[in-house]
Amino acid sequence: MGQFITADNVFLHCPATTRDEVIDFIAGKAVEQGAATDKDALVQAFLDREAEGSCGMVSGFAIPHAKSPAVTRPCVMAVRCDGELDWETMDRAPVTCAVAIMVPDSDAGAPYLRLLAKLAVMLMNDDFVAEVRSQEDAAAVAAAIEAGLEA
Repeated sequence: MGQFITADNVFLHCPATTRDEVIDFIAGKAVEQGAATDKDALVQAFLDREAEGSCGMVSGFAIPHAKSPAVTRPCVMAVRCDGELDWETMDRAPVTCAVAIMVPDSDAGAPYLRLLAKLAVMLMNDDFVAEVRSQEDAAAVAAAIEAGLEA
């Protein structure tokens, strides 16, 4: 599927305290890194998707995802927050980690759905969850996510 995440896309100590702050943080970083051109449009794409149903998953993870013309290239970002976020999840556990997927509208078909499916499966692996939740090396987090996406 190609490389979607590098250490530059991993943020281990995000100060966000709400779901919307995390989404704003992710969109801002996507623009800073050239993966998107319009922060507000990307935030809105994330929020529009969230309005269809929560992207909160299990084990303290959320997988916010957006397809938008503001996205210039497919990108995955991992954000771990210093505190717990109130985010509707399947297991009612607070979220501390978000793995975000952003794709241009033109890439919103099968590859986008495969990324989502692979990330959801990865969250069922206790070793993966423990690695992402505890690792202090951004490159190691990126490598764990990338390995799962390539599997």
